[in-house]
Amino acid sequence: MVKAAAVLAFVWAGLTIVSSLVSIAAGGLLPGFDSACAENDQSGLCAFVGDSDSMLLVVGIALIVAAALVIWGGVVALNGTGAKVLVVAGGIQVLIQIVWMIDTGSIAFGIVGVIVPLAIISLMLNPVSKSWFQSKGKATF
Repeated sequence: MVKAAAVLAFVWAGLTIVSSLVSIAAGGLLPGFDSACAENDQSGLCAFVGDSDSMLLVVGIALIVAAALVIWGGVVALNGTGAKVLVVAGGIQVLIQIVWMIDTGSIAFGIVGVIVPLAIISLMLNPVSKSWFQSKGKATF
């Protein structure tokens, strides 16, 4: 269970870093697009772009930091040192994704960002994982 959680954590952290870099790049490009919008925009696209560019940057940076914590937590878990880092890092990712979903209203894309870290957390809090850490003399939640 711990190995499965760690492998899932590594894969998920890699995907998070790639998508966050895209988000940061988009956040950097959108202000230029916003200034190029026509003043009589009827679609509301320009207003949406103006509101979301800074959020893309903030969420992108926060997710990269959280992904680094997930990688660290995966390494710590594989070494048998403890489960707490990976569980906390997964929780941080869930919170960031929930904030993102609330701000953008995009539940379809954000729900995956909630489900995968919750799966990692559930694998780490599984009784089998807990007993493995306890057999090594390490504390669990």
